[in-house]
Amino acid sequence: MTRVTNIYKKDYSEIKNIQHQSNIYYNLIKTMSDTLTCYGIEIILKNNSTNLETANFEGISESKTFVLDIIKFLYENSIKPDSSLYIISDLISAREYDI
Repeated sequence: MTRVTNIYKKDYSEIKNIQHQSNIYYNLIKTMSDTLTCYGIEIILKNNSTNLETANFEGISESKTFVLDIIKFLYENSIKPDSSLYIISDLISAREYDI
């Protein structure tokens, strides 16, 4: 069973000739099986009602705290779906070498 929960939402106003109105949603994915619960991340960039850009990363860690820390980093740095793979990979790698 998989459950998605919105953790953060970032709203951008339209600024004529500079920026379109958009929203970015940073979601926690919780995947449960009989023996294991894993957490992942979903990022959705919504420019208008018909234009969505998404990135899904399921099964990042069994640690909910670790995945929530990554989501917070992504939110605070306004990371969009198109560049999220490299940043999440770097954050996971950095944790592996953390003593």
